[in-house]
Amino acid sequence: MNLKFPKVYWAVSAGLILSGIVCMTAGAVRAESDRKKHLIQQEETFENISAFDIFLAEGAVSLEKDSTITECMVEITSISDTIEMDSQDGTLQIRDKRKHFVQFMNFGFLHPVSTEIKIVVPEQQYQQAKIEIDIGNCSVSGLQMEELWIDSDVGDCNIADCEIKAFKLETSTGNTELKNSSIQENCILDSDVGAVHAENLSCFGETEIKLSTGDCQIENATFSGTVQAESDVGAMNLQNITMNGSLHLHADTGDISVSVNGKEEDFALECFSDIGSVSLNHREIGNIRNSISDTDQRNKIIISTDVGSIDLSFLNNE
Repeated sequence: MNLKFPKVYWAVSAGLILSGIVCMTAGAVRAESDRKKHLIQQEETFENISAFDIFLAEGAVSLEKDSTITECMVEITSISDTIEMDSQDGTLQIRDKRKHFVQFMNFGFLHPVSTEIKIVVPEQQYQQAKIEIDIGNCSVSGLQMEELWIDSDVGDCNIADCEIKAFKLETSTGNTELKNSSIQENCILDSDVGAVHAENLSCFGETEIKLSTGDCQIENATFSGTVQAESDVGAMNLQNITMNGSLHLHADTGDISVSVNGKEEDFALECFSDIGSVSLNHREIGNIRNSISDTDQRNKIIISTDVGSIDLSFLNNE
């Protein structure tokens, strides 16, 4: 059945749609204006802080060092009565009173209520930082710390210029960047959706990287323990890597490229791809299984892919 509507119907429909858009936009502008009117800024200083316990429903958290100050300085921009902060037994506690639920709908002209937390601390050794964010970005810069634990549902995480004894980061959706830092013991990076980028990194203990969907890129890194990295979907690119231990890489679907400081004979090698080529020092040679070197067998490189190519090279061989 072919129904035809008079032109006036289309004109009325278009007018209603346009009116709806205008009303929504005007409402959003007014809501944003009201939101800004209710934004408040809290500033407070704390003495003898050695640890941090932070929960934020939505917004951004930054934790950074300033060697010129002697007290912990906190600056919070938020809607009134949504953030509580206190210190107990040397731990700075910051709590978002909003529940673990924020609006996910953001059409560009609708702005979610955002909270910004900036913490600037003096130069010293800190015990622990625990940061939990539902939606928002997190950055930590310049700190010396026994333990750093970050749990982010949606948002990017940036770690730079830090010395950490134990580091664990879990994110559901978001990119991770780790630069110019050293980790003395365990390093755990667990991401469901998002890329991992590390540069100028030193890890002296066990390193574990798990990616469901996302690329992993590591440049100029030194590892002195076992490294285990796996990805369901995504490429792995490790360049200029110095190893004093074992390297285990696996991708279900994705290419793997690795360049190692050292010579081929210094490592026991095992590289194989179910569907894809395997290259050693830029020469395609096919799968390598149980290649036993004449040197210490603790230095092993084991790389495997289900679908994807493998390119392994030794910089001292070139």
